[in-house]
Amino acid sequence: MPIDKGLVNANQGAFSQEPTILELERRLLFLSAKEIGMIDDFLAEMEEEGELRLIVHKGRLRFVTETKDFEVPESKNRI
Repeated sequence: MPIDKGLVNANQGAFSQEPTILELERRLLFLSAKEIGMIDDFLAEMEEEGELRLIVHKGRLRFVTETKDFEVPESKNRI
């Protein structure tokens, strides 16, 4: 996945406890810095594959849900 080297420090891992300072090109219009941090934490804790959904209700971020996929083995007793 391409990354913007101006925004990412390759020596700092996703689970680092050191704070990261990010300078934005514009002010945030929808999410707060706290919500962005929370979403980043969810993404860092996810398994390799999965889906993170942001649920917006009445113009506000209300829920963050994680979906996990499980492959169902084929049954030999198919009808």
